Amino acid sequence: MNAALDVVGIGISPIAPESAPAPESLPAPASLPSAEAGADAAPDALEPVLLPPRGLVACVLAALAVIAASAIVWAPAVRPALQPDLVLSTWRESIDVAEARRRDDATAAAAHPVAARGGPRVAEAQLRSALQDWLAREAELGAEDVAADPTARAMLGRAEEAARTLALAHGNDSLRAAAVHYGRAVRAATEAALVLARQRHTQLHGLLAAAPADPEVQTLTRLAGGLALALVPAGLEAWLGPGGGLDPVVGRVVEALAQGRVLALGVRLPTGAPPLASDDVLLLLRFRAEAHPGLTLDRRLRRIEELAHADPAYPAQFARGVWFAREELWTEAAAAFVAAARAGEEPERAHRNARWCARRAAAQVQ
Repeated sequence: MNAALDVVGIGISPIAPESAPAPESLPAPASLPSAEAGADAAPDALEPVLLPPRGLVACVLAALAVIAASAIVWAPAVRPALQPDLVLSTWRESIDVAEARRRDDATAAAAHPVAARGGPRVAEAQLRSALQDWLAREAELGAEDVAADPTARAMLGRAEEAARTLALAHGNDSLRAAAVHYGRAVRAATEAALVLARQRHTQLHGLLAAAPADPEVQTLTRLAGGLALALVPAGLEAWLGPGGGLDPVVGRVVEALAQGRVLALGVRLPTGAPPLASDDVLLLLRFRAEAHPGLTLDRRLRRIEELAHADPAYPAQFARGVWFAREELWTEAAAAFVAAARAGEEPERAHRNARWCARRAAAQVQ
């Protein structure tokens, strides 16, 4: 095939093989391509490239790194959002539950040598029966109306006489032991009823109303009567653990309430009714003021006032501020927290809460 046909299509003039110059006779690069080649000739000259001085790139990167680090180090601090602290937990700190239990064990053990002969046990059973009759009447009439009912007053008199008989025959320790036994029985019955209420996806109040024939409900109502109804608004369901037991401090609240009912029956003793232990009294007062969910704001403020009189060290202004804030009474809350800070009641928390409530009050006005 003619060699000229292979190259005509790409615009290169055919050159006979025999006329090709020898390698050593090729023209110098400077003479190629000729001016006549025009646009058809491919340029083979290299375009110029600018190169930075050696080390310049590394210096620039290092400078940028220094600038970025400086921006991080000397950047203005971001102020965290102001957050309140509205937790009230002094009721938990008011008692050592383990120590209270040891004290109760010692009280019960002190009556045990006499109890072995059976006398105190019989008298204690009679006392509990009379107390249960009175509490049943209280459940029927209500705590406010029971005091004016003649039948209820007669029942209360029989219970007080039973307490006097027990204490005079076997010593005041036997009455204290009866209070310990009763308190533990009420706690156990309350926990059993709460577990049943959880299983049925209801609250204690709903269980007592809907299932009066259930054994757990009968045990609690027969044992505690009006006391069981008094426990309903205390929100005990929230304190029931996965295993079916109450939070230890809340369980002590239940026991202390029950013990107080027994000890109050000793008013006919020559020495008067034995007092409830001081840490139990403080626990009940602080629980009502801080953790009881069933109180209106007015009643809670009265409880705080009572607690402040009974315990001058109690941070009453701070507690008032917390409950005002929870009711979204921002102006009153801010004023209470300012007063708490001035009185040295949790000053750091009080200052922070006062600022937060003041901002809320201002936003509310706008």
